[in-house]
Amino acid sequence: MKKLLLALVLLLSIGFSQKAFAYDFWAVNNNGDTIFYRFIAGSDSTVQVTYEGTIQIFQGWVTVSGKGYNGDITIPSTVTFNGKTYTVSTIGEYAFYNGRITSITLPGTIATIESHAFEYCENLNSINFSPTSTTEMVIGETVCYHCYNLKYINIPDYVTSIGSEAFLYSGLKGVILGNSISHIGDYACPSEVVICHALNPPVAGRYSLGDISSTIIVPCESVEAYRSAPNLDIYDYSTCIGLEDLKKEELEFIAYPNPAKDNITIQTKQLKGGSLFVYDIMGKEVLSAKINNDETNLSLNNLKAGVYILKVLNSENLIVGNKKIIKQ
Repeated sequence: MKKLLLALVLLLSIGFSQKAFAYDFWAVNNNGDTIFYRFIAGSDSTVQVTYEGTIQIFQGWVTVSGKGYNGDITIPSTVTFNGKTYTVSTIGEYAFYNGRITSITLPGTIATIESHAFEYCENLNSINFSPTSTTEMVIGETVCYHCYNLKYINIPDYVTSIGSEAFLYSGLKGVILGNSISHIGDYACPSEVVICHALNPPVAGRYSLGDISSTIIVPCESVEAYRSAPNLDIYDYSTCIGLEDLKKEELEFIAYPNPAKDNITIQTKQLKGGSLFVYDIMGKEVLSAKINNDETNLSLNNLKAGVYILKVLNSENLIVGNKKIIKQ
């Protein structure tokens, strides 16, 4: 009987594994959400966001125990436990797996989003990265695999790498990639439209930016380099971004939220009397407004979902900045 039980345990262990990735502590953020954290091995000052309970993997199928996260979640940049303050630097593996979150707002302290972090979060429609950060970020594999409602995403300049299948089966329609992206894995960002600001083509996997019907927009000065790059030579680069526009796209003004659903707010300084113009990716003007205060609100309700270009002019009609915005 003992031999039979031992054989059964050994047989089950071949296809079943359990990782005791239970949280080390939890804390409530400013919005009243309970966030679970784990200490990071080798560090006494940083923690990662994790899930409640344990994880079970059986023949490739994953089950995470605990109630999970719901709704709109904001991750703080620091958290205090037992009188000590830690920097939140990582979104851990499977942290929100199969969760019911609708949006996630990340602080500028996040350096890594580990594999499977938001996998099967089918209600997730918005990932809000910090608009400013001095921390380089790496996005792992299958991070948003099967996030069906994630239609648009704006990857900031401080992201350097995106793992394979990161956004596969997410229903992406528009992606903006920052100028520091240097690696994109296989099937990482399949989207109808991809705007990539990197002057040097990233090391790219197979169909990393979508299929051959996708619209890929890169700096005009780099078109030939992209056309010659392995796995990027399959795309048509008939539309491109001028270097002058790239230089002017510095943070001389702030537009938020981005992506936006109904309205977008543009904060400017000393530009009273100037103008705002919104163009579609074909260059057609679709919105305009005068700048009368340091903060201008634009309604996007009459625009179709997609990627647009926002231009800001001063009172002398000189362009002071451009920014890509996404209408969800």
